[in-house]
Amino acid sequence: MKKILAVLFVLLITQIVSAQRMVEEYGIIGSDDESGKMDSFLSELNNEPNSSGLIVIYAGFNKERLGNILAHVEGIKRYFYLRKFDQKRILFLIAEGKAPFFKELWIVKKNENFPKFKEVDLNLKGIKEKYLYAERCIVCEPVVDELRTDSIKIKMLIKLLKANKEYSVLIIISIGFYGFENAGYWRKELVIRNGIENNRIKIKDEKGKHENSTAYFYIIPKSTKK
Repeated sequence: MKKILAVLFVLLITQIVSAQRMVEEYGIIGSDDESGKMDSFLSELNNEPNSSGLIVIYAGFNKERLGNILAHVEGIKRYFYLRKFDQKRILFLIAEGKAPFFKELWIVKKNENFPKFKEVDLNLKGIKEKYLYAERCIVCEPVVDELRTDSIKIKMLIKLLKANKEYSVLIIISIGFYGFENAGYWRKELVIRNGIENNRIKIKDEKGKHENSTAYFYIIPKSTKK
């Protein structure tokens, strides 16, 4: 009897494990390497037509670079679209903890529950100090552009500024050995195209420490020194 119960217990655990399983986990890698992992993920889902996919992207503990993470999710969706994969079969979740952009790729069988994670609150109201919203390499050209981790979710930035009149934005353009981005481009994007008041935008140019030029976007609360 004990042996039978033990066998049943093992079968039950096996069923639970196979019902929702993590097939891949990794941190920030090159876009070419990530495309290989995403292709393998889609291949496994195609082999299990009754299963769904779950992509968990971690945002760290302070939501730093949330603007990049949100844009990265949209990029992955475009990548799947170009591969003509049914995106209704994949759920995206931004979770607290671990390092920003660390990912887990899960496959969940039909009618089974998805694993639980603590989702990030995307509401950035009540910021008390300078907050790094996003950063962008100005001259980088990833092999797979859809999977780059330095795209910027500008729409959320605009929405955030319009909803919180006490916030301003600081853009620091760090000019490296190669490449240059005119500060006027971002002022035009924010003021003329999106109606953000000019006095709420500060743009600084500084000499970069790295080969590639990078733009850093900070949200600044009214009470914080810039």
